[in-house]
Amino acid sequence: PYDLAFDLKSVKTYYNGAEMKDFALSLDVKDNKLTIKNLIATGPGNTQIASRGKAFADNGMPNYAFDFGFVTEDSQKMLNWLGIKPNVVAPGTFKSAQAGFSVSGTPKNIKISPINLVFDRMTFNGSVGIIFDIRNSLYISLNTDNPINFDNYFAALPEDVKNKNLAAQLEYRFEQIGKMNSWDLFINTQFPGGIVDKNSFGVIDFSAEVINSNMEIKTLNIAKFEESNIDISGNIGGFGSTPTFEKLNYKISTKD
Repeated sequence: PYDLAFDLKSVKTYYNGAEMKDFALSLDVKDNKLTIKNLIATGPGNTQIASRGKAFADNGMPNYAFDFGFVTEDSQKMLNWLGIKPNVVAPGTFKSAQAGFSVSGTPKNIKISPINLVFDRMTFNGSVGIIFDIRNSLYISLNTDNPINFDNYFAALPEDVKNKNLAAQLEYRFEQIGKMNSWDLFINTQFPGGIVDKNSFGVIDFSAEVINSNMEIKTLNIAKFEESNIDISGNIGGFGSTPTFEKLNYKISTKD
């Protein structure tokens, strides 16, 4: 066993082919535990990042626990720097953002909680979990107090699909998310309305599981969608391909 203390400062360095300014790292290794006391840097999009935490072994299993924070003026540039290429549909999106969150786990799982995120002037809070197995599992619990205009972040339906019935439109949307077919998804979210395909709606309460390409909608309450309130529960098969509806229950109530 050995102990190590390490401090590094650099006015300019590079990561992922992009320049980082004001890089500083302070860490030590003691009793087989790595502790990052401080990590700060400024990256593309005037993105200021900060982190601290530790990595250690627990009964032979690697563990880690870190706190992260960032503030950016251009989240598109930040994401590109990290190797993520968002599909920017509307101008003025993927701009300012800031977040603070904790990440902990092992090589078999990741827990990101709590999450406090401000993105494009919308505030989100909640948690995300990932389990790596034969089929990976993704757990999402996120809420926001802001309406969401989904048309700003998801491309509109092509004209030839837009003129078809609802089943055809759903099939198109399901095909777009086929890349998630190797994952099981558990989602729980609430937000106070928004816009999708130019249609506005009120409060959304949504809870669902997608296992082996089958979605079980536990709760889907949509308020004030085209002057109606909609409650849906049941199963949709063919997630990521052609949807099939099984035991789907719905209730539509309208103003008298």
